[in-house]
Amino acid sequence: VQGIVTARIDLLPPEEKQLVQHASVLGKVFWSDALADVAGLEPWQLQDGLRSLERKEFIRREHRSAMAGATQHAFQHALVRDAAYGQIPRAVRAARHVSAAEWIESLPDDRSEDRAATVAHHYTTALELFRAAGEDDSSLRARASRALQDAGERSLQLHSYGAAANFLEQALELVGEDAEPSPALLLAAGTAFGYVGRTGDELARAVEAFERAGEH
Repeated sequence: VQGIVTARIDLLPPEEKQLVQHASVLGKVFWSDALADVAGLEPWQLQDGLRSLERKEFIRREHRSAMAGATQHAFQHALVRDAAYGQIPRAVRAARHVSAAEWIESLPDDRSEDRAATVAHHYTTALELFRAAGEDDSSLRARASRALQDAGERSLQLHSYGAAANFLEQALELVGEDAEPSPALLLAAGTAFGYVGRTGDELARAVEAFERAGEH
């Protein structure tokens, strides 16, 4: 079945095939503004392409959008998204995930609420792809760690302690053994670990780090 889907994608005009691939990086559900930014298209170019893909039943337009000011679309089937995503070289995929994360980070607060986990997903996926492709990931580590910290802190606010612990554990891992995590990261991680019954020295280290920074 996936071979048939891939063949259908290959039969698309080049610009529509690229549009499907760009959309696949954003996920099964995506927004017109994000797609325009990642694909580098003008709004009129994007709308023509989206309408054509709707007619060919690759995607559908949703009646409501979770992103103010943008239309929301979804792939008709997860296999379409997976097949398009699999056609993109790893290094290119990584760069597009970074672009997607940067677009979300550029949104004003009234449009970006509860997007922390999505930003973290894009940065960590890009990091994994860079590593798999043998590329240098040093420039992304700090950004991914910060995104994971934001996602963890947001999960704590929502009382989703398991998710918070997972995000913050990954954030600590990306800091590396040769650097000291920020006091805020240690505090958030220690708090989340405590809620899930995990013992550690993160809170004690956070106290020491805050004191060294003069924040008693």
